[in-house]
Amino acid sequence: MAYPPHALPGDAAPLTAQDMLGLMPPDWREIRTVHPLPGDISIGCFDGRPDSDWAASGMAQSSVGVAVVLDGCFGLGFDGGAAMQVGPGSVILHATGEPAPGWDDFKGRRAIRSVDIRFSGEAVRALWQRTLQGAPAGLFSMDGSVPARGAQLAALPLWSGLERVAHEILAWSRERGDIASLYLQGKAHEALALTLKHLARPGGDLPAPADRRRLAEAYRRIQRDYADCRTVRQLAESVGLSEKRLQAGFMALYGRSVHACLLQARMDAAASLLARGCSVTETGYRIGFASLSHFIKAFKAHHGATPKAWLRGA
Repeated sequence: MAYPPHALPGDAAPLTAQDMLGLMPPDWREIRTVHPLPGDISIGCFDGRPDSDWAASGMAQSSVGVAVVLDGCFGLGFDGGAAMQVGPGSVILHATGEPAPGWDDFKGRRAIRSVDIRFSGEAVRALWQRTLQGAPAGLFSMDGSVPARGAQLAALPLWSGLERVAHEILAWSRERGDIASLYLQGKAHEALALTLKHLARPGGDLPAPADRRRLAEAYRRIQRDYADCRTVRQLAESVGLSEKRLQAGFMALYGRSVHACLLQARMDAAASLLARGCSVTETGYRIGFASLSHFIKAFKAHHGATPKAWLRGA
């Protein structure tokens, strides 16, 4: 089932978090949580598997923000800018000085896990602008900015530190109260600091722009085809890189080896399959393990418990 695009009445009305909740189909609203936090911060999370697609258009509020897509596919853009399609393992940077018209296109019938952190304070905006102005050329894998409107929109591959914070936020996304607010406010600032540090590092620390595109494609293939990724050499050849450049590029962009990224993708998929009722044997084979004992050993090393024990405590 697909829902048609929705727009707010009046072109000048900013699209607030409550507006978004009102526009969402029920299956998307069920997996959405929003946390307004002290310090002009808000965090919005999706965590679930909706049954429909939907789209929305309207005026984006004045803010700067970092969105992390762990699972799912989204289309987005500002009016007058390039349309962007992002998938798992993506970081979206967005900023507007004034409300700007834009759109979002959400794809359902798959696992959706994402975190969108927004800051509306002027001090954060000033630091954001200074950092982005000095960011290395070619860092972004996609850019849909509209400079004439003061609207920034860009994407780059996710790296390990920010991925960890996104997982930690999702683990607390259903919590409420003063303690949860304090925790999530701290995680929002940590995500911002990690992002600004990532953007501010010298250009010499990064692979060449052409390699970054190939590395991002390799990362997407791991997220999508983790069960069929057999060797690092085959993955490197499929994106046109040597094995050495692929390994070095993953360490530079993601802070972890190709094997570690592949293992993370498989273990995330295993947890999702087990939670949906798949047997341990079926799960192991579906995520690419030829040996059940090898899968159980790897799962225990990663999650701290065997699959059955993990299910009992999940």
